[in-house]
Amino acid sequence: MPQLGLTMTEGTLIEWCVAIGEPINEGNVLYIVETDKIANEIPADRDGAIGEFVVAPGETVPVGAVVGRACERRSRERSREYPRRGERRTRCRRRP
Repeated sequence: MPQLGLTMTEGTLIEWCVAIGEPINEGNVLYIVETDKIANEIPADRDGAIGEFVVAPGETVPVGAVVGRACERRSRERSREYPRRGERRTRCRRRP
């Protein structure tokens, strides 16, 4: 969870804007975070794909928490909807 202001201590992930395995480019919006003051779109900082969602929409987590894991680009046909709560699916290989 990125720190979007000097006083921000936590944020709520409102929505994932990409699917697992969907190819993304640097600058594409990955997810939307809401704080007590504003909602922000969080862009990708590099090309690749999302391999795992760690935080579900609606969850509030502290600044610095991992919300998702990146992986190498894969085809869109392998993407899936967000897994059910407590279930984590990885559609991309983890980097060593």
